[in-house]
Amino acid sequence: MKKKVFVIAFIVFSTTQLIAQNIYDYKHSLEFAEYLEKSRQFDFSIQEYERLLFMHPNSDSLKLNIITNYRKAGYYSKCLDRSTQLFPEIFSAPQNIAKEYTTALILNKEYEQAKNYCSKNNTLSAIQKIHFISSAQLLQFDWKGATKSLLTYDSLQKTYPDNNWQQAVAYKKLTEEETNARYKKPAIAMSLSAIIPGLGKVYTKDYKDALIGFIIVGSSAFNTYRGFSKHGINSAYGWVFGGVALGFYSGNIYGAYKAVKKYNHRLRDKIYNKVETEFIQSL
Repeated sequence: MKKKVFVIAFIVFSTTQLIAQNIYDYKHSLEFAEYLEKSRQFDFSIQEYERLLFMHPNSDSLKLNIITNYRKAGYYSKCLDRSTQLFPEIFSAPQNIAKEYTTALILNKEYEQAKNYCSKNNTLSAIQKIHFISSAQLLQFDWKGATKSLLTYDSLQKTYPDNNWQQAVAYKKLTEEETNARYKKPAIAMSLSAIIPGLGKVYTKDYKDALIGFIIVGSSAFNTYRGFSKHGINSAYGWVFGGVALGFYSGNIYGAYKAVKKYNHRLRDKIYNKVETEFIQSL
């Protein structure tokens, strides 16, 4: 009998303690959601924050957590959609929400929309707007527009010190790097290849392709010369290799044009990636 009473008492005591330490209350649920976020389990942290928001629908901090986690997870479109769902008046959303929304627009490569949002928003500070606008302009390769924006940034910085100042300095260096970048010109590459096959590829530092092009065109031209030298103008051998040589020669000139495009594209991508890295570091 005493044993049964002890067991019952133990069960009642344990149940009381569990109720007292309810692991599903707001505090513990929030801690769990924050743990999931810190461990980068964003799909689960989003679900947990959404569950908490269902219980506390007026919490702007939970709304911010949801939007931020969508952005951190790389779900930029979902981040934008959820932002407008939670804040229908998105142009007057709280500043932290506006920052996340603009960031998601830029990361989603919606640069014009980001600039338009900044121009119409009434909660972002002037210096925040310039930071976002200049970021969008640089990622659009609008170097002139970015330079003007960064000059405005200078004047605002004197009045409103901001943590993004280091990014602005980095942006200026990148505009200088782009200005001094040595882009190749298609006309020069094609002209060089027309004079000496493969030379246009040397111009774009494609040395391997340059050597191959020179050998192929050169050997075809040599066989053409040999055919006509031995059998005269009616040499089928000469005409066949002449056609081959002409085809490779023309292709070599066009290849030089394509090589310049690829070279310039790689150079632009390198600068683009630097701008994107600087922008992400400013978040």
